[in-house]
Amino acid sequence: MNTENELYLSLGYCGFMLLLFLIFRAFPPKKINHLYGYRTARSMANETVWEDANNYSMKLGVQLGIWSMFLPLFYYFKKGLPKNPTPKD
Repeated sequence: MNTENELYLSLGYCGFMLLLFLIFRAFPPKKINHLYGYRTARSMANETVWEDANNYSMKLGVQLGIWSMFLPLFYYFKKGLPKNPTPKD
């Protein structure tokens, strides 16, 4: 796999994760459940804690998703472009 394909794959993965967090943020879980949302014993103790924990975790997830988009770009430009890109096939 060449460097450009690695960049597209990494950006695609980061974009997918960001999209998931945006969807989860737009459609947060309505009630405490064991399938969807931020699930820990403490967050599931009562409804107020559940809502606050889910809001915070989705906000943090979106921020991480945005920042993670920069990592592949940074690595790509730090590593540099290949000088003589020749196919190995």
